[in-house]
Amino acid sequence: QDFFYPIGSVSQSNLVGSNLAWEYFQENFERISEMLSSASPSLLNAVVRYSTTNFASEEKANALEQFFKENPREQVSRKVGQIVENTRSLAKFKERVLPEFL
Repeated sequence: QDFFYPIGSVSQSNLVGSNLAWEYFQENFERISEMLSSASPSLLNAVVRYSTTNFASEEKANALEQFFKENPREQVSRKVGQIVENTRSLAKFKERVLPEFL
């Protein structure tokens, strides 16, 4: 049940780690889903959250949406929606604020 903590550590390390965790999640999604099929939905929510940490671009938001459209899981649909919305909000914030520092 604690298998997802390393995913969180990798994803929170830096942007390279975030992308690595997301790639791992996508490649192992069926296995992870199967492993958690009889567990609390909060565990799959945690894995999804840890695998998508630090994203802040419209491109990533679209990729997340597309992945879960092709691989729907009812138990995480709300969490995915929140993550996509947050990713888009961060992208807009970055577009607004970053030019001030360049």
